[in-house]
Amino acid sequence: MNRIIFFFFFLVSILSATYSYAQTDSTATDSTDEEETTTKILDKHPRNATLMSALLPGLGQIYNKKYWKAPIIYALGGVVTYFFISSEKNYRIQTDSVNSYNTRNTVNGVPPSFNPFENNQDFYHKNRDLSAILIIALYTLNIIDAHVDGHLRGFDIDEKLSLRFKPLFYTNYNSQFVTGLTANFVFK
Repeated sequence: MNRIIFFFFFLVSILSATYSYAQTDSTATDSTDEEETTTKILDKHPRNATLMSALLPGLGQIYNKKYWKAPIIYALGGVVTYFFISSEKNYRIQTDSVNSYNTRNTVNGVPPSFNPFENNQDFYHKNRDLSAILIIALYTLNIIDAHVDGHLRGFDIDEKLSLRFKPLFYTNYNSQFVTGLTANFVFK
C-alpha cells in the first residue's frame, strides 16, 4: 500500500509543475489552409477513438495524438494487475492454510472455532476484489478519456488562455505542514 501511495505522489509531483497552453494562433494563414486544418481535425471521429480504446487500452489516446497518456495507462494497468495477481496468489496460499489447519485440528468432526489464518485470507480476498474493481475502473476511464478527447479535438481556443498547475505548501494555524495542488487559469 505504501508503494501505491508513493507512486501516486511521485506522479503528482512530476505533473505538478507542468504548463498547459491552448492551441496556436493560425490567423497568419489563408482561408484554404484553415479549411484543410479543420477538415483534418474533424476527419478523426470520436467513435473510432472509443472503439480503439475498448479493443486495446491506450490505442484511442494514440489515435487522438495524446501519446503521453498511453504509457500512463499501461503503467497504472501494470501496477493494478500486479497487485491483483499477488493478492490472488496469497489468497490461495491462505485458503490452503485455513483448510489444512481445520483438517489437522478437527476434534470429533467439529472444526476449531478460531483459525489464525482466516484474517489473512480475508485480507487478501478483499485486496484481490479491490484490485479487480480498479482494473475495471481504469479500463472504463481509458475509454471515457479517449471518447472525450475525440470530441474536444476540434475545440478551438486561442493562446491567451492557459492553465498552470503548481504545488502548494504552507503551515496552517496549528503549525501543521499542509501540501496540495493548485490549478491557476490565466487570462491574458
